[in-house]
Amino acid sequence: MSREPLTEMQAELLFRNLGAYVDVFQRLFPNVKNIGVCRNFVSNSGIMQKQLESAFTSMLQGVIGQNTRCFCSTSFRISARLARSLHEIPLYDLTLWYRGDSNVYNELIQRNAPSLRKLCIRDSALLDIVKLTLTQTGTMVYPQLRQLIIDSCSGLINLDHRQPSTNPFPALRRFLTALHLDFDMHLARMLDTWRLLELHTFRNLRSISVGSLGSDFERRVSGNKVFLWAVNASPVICSVSITGVKLKNFEQDVLQNVVFSRTLHELHMPRVFLPIKDSLRLIRGFENL
Repeated sequence: MSREPLTEMQAELLFRNLGAYVDVFQRLFPNVKNIGVCRNFVSNSGIMQKQLESAFTSMLQGVIGQNTRCFCSTSFRISARLARSLHEIPLYDLTLWYRGDSNVYNELIQRNAPSLRKLCIRDSALLDIVKLTLTQTGTMVYPQLRQLIIDSCSGLINLDHRQPSTNPFPALRRFLTALHLDFDMHLARMLDTWRLLELHTFRNLRSISVGSLGSDFERRVSGNKVFLWAVNASPVICSVSITGVKLKNFEQDVLQNVVFSRTLHELHMPRVFLPIKDSLRLIRGFENL
């Protein structure tokens, strides 16, 4: 579908054809498992835009079936009506770019919490992420979730508010094999509060990449702690990349606390400045680099 605004004639043709598309899809693909919506409709008219979205929502409702397990929406605004259709089936894989009412997205995710194995969220507010794990009755747990991707998350929250009473993602520690985090002070504090910056937090993690976001992070968060967590995050870690972290009192506060893993084969440290003698001591400690 072109991104150029639709004319009234084009929109009218689209309205007529959508119903036919649904009939064809249902006949040819009665057991659709994966559904992806990759682009939104654009109209010169606000009223026409709403009509287009409503018509396309009706089409999607006709395609969604009891065998649907994966739903991906990167541009299309999900209405409460469409979300209700997705409430009735157990989804395993859900990708959502937040558009419009965030409560609709949050409820859709929570209703599928028991079955979700992969969740990808983009353009959400940090408060929405918190809402996914905390409800009025307690902690929302995602027992099967093995892959969690949160991209372009913004906003601030008060971390003094109540915290989850239990780990909302118990399977992540068992199944997570790769992790990338760009730290700011809020994320670092949250992870520290939830005790995720401890030794061997992730038992099967093979690759980790961490970096810092801005000078505010460098002033308020210990680069030493982030460094130690990265190299000690897993007993089977193979690859570590640490970018832009400032280290202080390296020999006393860092080197003496490193657990030198024999599984580590790659160590990348761009924009991490160390004296040559400290760098050599660190490298020698990891036997299989």
